[in-house]
Amino acid sequence: MRALFNLVFELLSLGIGLWVWAVVWRSFYTYTAQIGDEVHRVRFKAARDGEEWTIALTRYRPRGDGPSRNQSVVCCSGLGANHFTFDLTSQSSMALAFAEKGFDVWLLDLRGHGFSEKHGWLFGPRKTPWEFDDYLADELPAAFAYIEKITGRARMHWVGHSMGGLLLYAWLATRGGERIISGVTLGSALEYPQSETAFARLLKVESGLRMLKFIPLRWLSAAVSPFTARWDGSPVDRFNFNPRIMPARLARMLLANVLEDIPVRLLVQLKSALGPGGLTPVGGDGKPYLDKLAGIHARVLAVAGTADEQVSPSAVRKTVETMAGGGEYREVKDFGHFDLVIGQAAREKVWPQVMDWLLSGPPKQA
Repeated sequence: MRALFNLVFELLSLGIGLWVWAVVWRSFYTYTAQIGDEVHRVRFKAARDGEEWTIALTRYRPRGDGPSRNQSVVCCSGLGANHFTFDLTSQSSMALAFAEKGFDVWLLDLRGHGFSEKHGWLFGPRKTPWEFDDYLADELPAAFAYIEKITGRARMHWVGHSMGGLLLYAWLATRGGERIISGVTLGSALEYPQSETAFARLLKVESGLRMLKFIPLRWLSAAVSPFTARWDGSPVDRFNFNPRIMPARLARMLLANVLEDIPVRLLVQLKSALGPGGLTPVGGDGKPYLDKLAGIHARVLAVAGTADEQVSPSAVRKTVETMAGGGEYREVKDFGHFDLVIGQAAREKVWPQVMDWLLSGPPKQA
């Protein structure tokens, strides 16, 4: 009995030690000045089970000497990432860049992310794990309706990184052009060939992951953040960014501030993107989103990085070119996944393309 007690005590001590370590480094790399002009709270009931959630929309109002464009831009981050993807520092904030061009910018934190309500571990309410389809049914309609209520604008631009871009494609596939003026996806594809993505490694540990409800990525990433970008080309670094492009301090800030816990239930649905036909809704007609996208005409710019280990350029291209019209594919050489949004290289080579796309007018009729 004493041996068991000692083992439990040692494991508990180790867990507390790791948590304290993560808190220290998360605090060290936190950029507290970037909180937007306003933070809005939006409450909704989940369509699937009626559970109540509160999500956050961080707003940057138009600024600068240029004219206000009277248009809203919604920015949505990817899997296990919060709105700091678009707003990490003042010099690495795509959100501020949009605002300086006269756009009204809204950064969406999906449930469990950033300033939105968390699922709860030891403290707070224990929330039901969610799927990709829940974002589509709940967060997007709630965010669109709230922004319209505040601004009077029923339609808006959408800029999505990674899974944030998948949400745009899935919305278009199921709702058409409703609410959307134009869109930009950065490192997003509805179908991931296993030979072309590092996500295929997850299949080897799938059975172990299914024993969990959530992957505690928030504190795990903070714990390893001081070791990020210390060695050239580590697997964790390459999975998230190209170390030759991403500045080391920004890379550490990324791991300490941007990544969030991931519900395994969400990963299970996203696993369908690795199979034939790509990402598929749970239930319903079982028809992949990619098939539903085929009849859609919408104005979407899809940007891929040639060094992105999460999603290949060919997968990004296939998704946008599946649409009936209005899509355009571009790639940037040597860019990884997060460096499509964060860093000086993104500011110089990616942001201008996104700005030009949003500024170049409404979609032409097919």
